[in-house]
Amino acid sequence: MKVLKTKQFNPENVLAIYGNLDGEAYIEKHNVDSNGNVLSGRPLNVRELRKLGEALAKQTKKEGIHFAGLVPKNVVIYKSDDVGLTLGWVVKAGKSPMFFTKDLNIPDGVANHPDMLFLISDTDNLNVFWLKEPDVSIDTTLYVAPYHNVADNGSVCLGTVVRKFTGSVEELMNLYETAFFNSKFSHANATICSVIKFNLNDYWRERVNTDKSFSDSDFIESNVTIDSLIDE
Repeated sequence: MKVLKTKQFNPENVLAIYGNLDGEAYIEKHNVDSNGNVLSGRPLNVRELRKLGEALAKQTKKEGIHFAGLVPKNVVIYKSDDVGLTLGWVVKAGKSPMFFTKDLNIPDGVANHPDMLFLISDTDNLNVFWLKEPDVSIDTTLYVAPYHNVADNGSVCLGTVVRKFTGSVEELMNLYETAFFNSKFSHANATICSVIKFNLNDYWRERVNTDKSFSDSDFIESNVTIDSLIDE
């Protein structure tokens, strides 16, 4: 932060954010008189909210990471500071491509996946978890994502993927989703093997190019919590 010693700034307006127990909120603009007293306020109108959003977007863009437009609804964790970036988002359940090294004897193809939480930190480290439902809160249980190249704490080895940061949050999310599902799954991490109750090779061999869904036994609770991800 720069300290401006040659200029004097006086308060003119105060923005107050009001909220309720339902998570609803609105912003009021209060004028400040010459004595520094905060006067009665009024809700910001659409034009003022748009200008505020544009100003915040410009500042965020200057700092190296920005949203291309409105914050995507599937973004559930976002923290950007001098230490780095933490970004978490939900990838909805559906079919995605899967590629495997030849030694695993698993055919390439597409397979069903449950809802997933993707989390990146410092635009360099990726963690993935399975979810039983797409609505994420502070109390949401995270489940081990039983994939090759993934550890039981969700850490992903992206050795065959070239990662390039493009500056937009949306581009970054798409980059990592594509990187994860388009990299070659090559090895079963030892920590995954110690917690899952099935053979990982057989598991995906039975699911690739089929419509096979998931049962409760496929979801193994992770030791990682939403709280710990936010505090990283």
